[in-house]
Amino acid sequence: MKRLLFVFLFIGIGLYSCNKEVATLSKEEFKRKTDSLVQARKQESDAQAKIDLDHRIKIEVKVMADSILNARMQRARRDTLKPVAKPVTRVAPANGREQGAPVRTIPADLRKK
Repeated sequence: MKRLLFVFLFIGIGLYSCNKEVATLSKEEFKRKTDSLVQARKQESDAQAKIDLDHRIKIEVKVMADSILNARMQRARRDTLKPVAKPVTRVAPANGREQGAPVRTIPADLRKK
């Protein structure tokens, strides 16, 4: 019996709520309301995009800086490893050394003055 009472109570509340008239908006009110909602969403979206951009820039800058630094270090290593001139090897005369022992000399243009 109690269940039946609750069923009729809910049916009555449902029918009563359906009888209310819905307020209609004029075109100007509708446009004003939608514009305000769109503006609020746009501001939220722009704020989130700025946060995402700042985060992404931090990541991208680190990667770019590392690649530039690695390229410069490789270039510096390559430039320092280039031989300037090959040392000249001559066979020394027998002056206390073994006959035919090679002696390394520095080319004249590389000698300290």
